Amino acid sequence: MAIQIEYNIQELIKIGRLLYSRNYVYGSAGNLSAKISDNMILIKRSGAILGELKPKDLLLVDITAKKPDNVSIDYSIHRKIYQLDDRIKYVIHAHPRYIVLATILHDSIPLSTFDEKIMFREEIHFIHVDKHQELEKLISEQDVKRRYIIEKRHG
Repeated sequence: MAIQIEYNIQELIKIGRLLYSRNYVYGSAGNLSAKISDNMILIKRSGAILGELKPKDLLLVDITAKKPDNVSIDYSIHRKIYQLDDRIKYVIHAHPRYIVLATILHDSIPLSTFDEKIMFREEIHFIHVDKHQELEKLISEQDVKRRYIIEKRHG
């Protein structure tokens, strides 16, 4: 398991740098996690900057235990996603500005090309919540099967 943990630490660091370099996240916004086993995930610690992640910024957490104090604010959302579908290996939470803008201007995005239909299968839907912390309650198995969840005005 140690090799798997080290591999996933390096993958999360690479993903974090990529997201940051493409301006999909800014400051300490956004977060990442990787499933290690049925009950264990690696997740970004609160306040860590995705573009500057170091191994110490990724916490090994048991999702069946009490939430640690220093874990990402969106830990409960990550936990729910992993619990809804055991095939999911990573959760990536970003704030791409054009996606956020699309959620402000539209309620959904229809698919127009063959490639879009292959990738997304159906119209791209956005979830609306009054407070970001309420998102966990609204995430369903259908959302997880789509392979994406986009929160209106958030990303």
